[in-house]
Amino acid sequence: MCKLVEDYANMRAAEEAQKTAKETARRAFAMGLPIESIEQLVSLSIERLNTISQEIHSTQ
Repeated sequence: MCKLVEDYANMRAAEEAQKTAKETARRAFAMGLPIESIEQLVSLSIERLNTISQEIHSTQ
């Protein structure tokens, strides 16, 4: 049972880290930072950052 709880906690922590990285990327794009700098800042792939950038621009 402990292993199940530990696995669940790790999964939730990874999900939260991804959510935080995405929000940080959104703020960095809003500040006008180049995608290469944002990639280093949040450790997301260029492909994922392009998707986030497109989401931002489609809502404006």
